[in-house]
Amino acid sequence: MSLSSFSIKNFVKEYTALINGEVKTFTSRPYNRFMPNNTKWWVVPSTAWPAFGKEKLVFWTENSYLYAGINIEKGILIEENDETRREEIKHIVMDESWDWGRFVSDMRSGGMDELVDAFKSRVNYPVHMILSASLVNNVGMYDPFSDKSDSIEFAITEDTLQVCESKFNIMAINQLETVEGIQEIPDIIESTNGINWIWMDVMIYAPVYCIKRNKAYSLSRIRSRLKPLEERIKKIY
Repeated sequence: MSLSSFSIKNFVKEYTALINGEVKTFTSRPYNRFMPNNTKWWVVPSTAWPAFGKEKLVFWTENSYLYAGINIEKGILIEENDETRREEIKHIVMDESWDWGRFVSDMRSGGMDELVDAFKSRVNYPVHMILSASLVNNVGMYDPFSDKSDSIEFAITEDTLQVCESKFNIMAINQLETVEGIQEIPDIIESTNGINWIWMDVMIYAPVYCIKRNKAYSLSRIRSRLKPLEERIKKIY
């Protein structure tokens, strides 16, 4: 395909159509449907939306690069018998259908390290990891897409996690500043005070394509760089 300017909307639609020819369960979703070429996109292994709790592919453009990665959320856990109330907030209440438990288990076992290594070998760019957290005070009005209170970004190197940027307003994940590897993250998260009422968002990503004006991009070449992520999502579903 030859484009005078790269369109993330067109790219994501084309990519989703391609993988749906093989596994017909994926749906592309923009964060802002009114600005489809200036927003983040998810490719979700489901037709449901929002798709909280599903491990999914994520894409966006910034500074002449197409970025891609995987994204997953941790919902809240409540202990109450009010089924009416539970129904009202079910989109943010975590249950056995959420992928968070599997993701945490893979962090602890080294599975995520293997995924990062495989991804890094294909993109030849640094792979980063962002974790964000917010306290859910008003469950009825909570917006998971709103700004997170805590966030920390790591560059994942061969030897350790290097903190690139951090912001701590509620001090929910500040202890992550001292971790040296992904396998240490689960214990710190699970020991966080009030963890049942903390919403978390995790993204592992890297640049996968340098956007050049008037230059064709190869969907198959970009897809080959996404192969470890795509295979992981397909294996889950």
